[in-house]
Amino acid sequence: MEYFNTYKNKLFTILTRIMNQAVDGRKFTDEEVEQLLKDTKIADEDFIKNVLGYSENPYKIMGADFKPMFTDKKIPINPTILEKRWLKSIISDEMARLFLDENIILKLENKLKDVEPLFKMDLKQAQDINQKLIKVIVCSFRYNKFIKYRFTYKGEQYEHIGIPFKLSYLVRENRFKLSVYCIEKRELFYIDLDSIEDIEFFEDLNEDLILLQKEIDSIGKREFFKRELSSQMVTLKMQIIPAFDHNTAERAHFLFSTYDKKSFKMDDHYILEVKYYKFDEENVIKKILNLGIYATILEPEEVKQKVVSMLLEGYNLQKRFDEEMGENYLI
Repeated sequence: MEYFNTYKNKLFTILTRIMNQAVDGRKFTDEEVEQLLKDTKIADEDFIKNVLGYSENPYKIMGADFKPMFTDKKIPINPTILEKRWLKSIISDEMARLFLDENIILKLENKLKDVEPLFKMDLKQAQDINQKLIKVIVCSFRYNKFIKYRFTYKGEQYEHIGIPFKLSYLVRENRFKLSVYCIEKRELFYIDLDSIEDIEFFEDLNEDLILLQKEIDSIGKREFFKRELSSQMVTLKMQIIPAFDHNTAERAHFLFSTYDKKSFKMDDHYILEVKYYKFDEENVIKKILNLGIYATILEPEEVKQKVVSMLLEGYNLQKRFDEEMGENYLI
């Protein structure tokens, strides 16, 4: 029965899927089962023959029908010890109550009462977060709802109608950020959750918004954003010199860990390609500057010139400061 050992059988997932679909009433032919196994790119010929050919395995082929031995219930989800410990750590933190129903948490706590947590959570306290914000944002994600939000940026108040794109938790800064697609401007913006003063569902839809709602429901939010934001996508290409005393390569990958990226190892350096949206360019440039002389921007030229201008401006400011203060101002 090693077929059903999660650790020893790489095909555990596909076999479980086949059996559960059979319990739901689907009938497989030998050819369909064989093709499903081949599509995994893992199953070898001997394994496929075992599944299809021998009576002592967990499957029986009767004529053209594929039928599992189990007929009364589906194969239950059986999390590993590591997964249980990870889940115990997550629900042990107050932050979980922002996203999970209290009844679900109570059930999980009861199931995991004898499980040791994998790690100790140390995130922002739940009471510091406006729970109404989280609930509205999560429901908007789930039901494709428009939101009306008011926030403050650099001392100015703004109010817009939009569609949430992504809710991110920045571990290093211990804060939430919301990416919102602004309907009026047709652009994506980052907003600190702490700066949002009010948020609610926007249901007073005009004709244009009704059509937009139908379009999103029809093609899906993922495809809608992919189409709308394709013109705002930028591909940054950098050369990273792996200075081991500065952990440069590791820091570069960590700094851009939340971005879609590719990395190529060359003879004495890395080539790192990072995809980001234009609205996030300020954050991207800060991360580049954090790498210092060990990062060289190859493209795009526009970003390279912005970084050069910032460095020159900083150099000139420091030079003027030194001239005004004199050589001995640090003594």
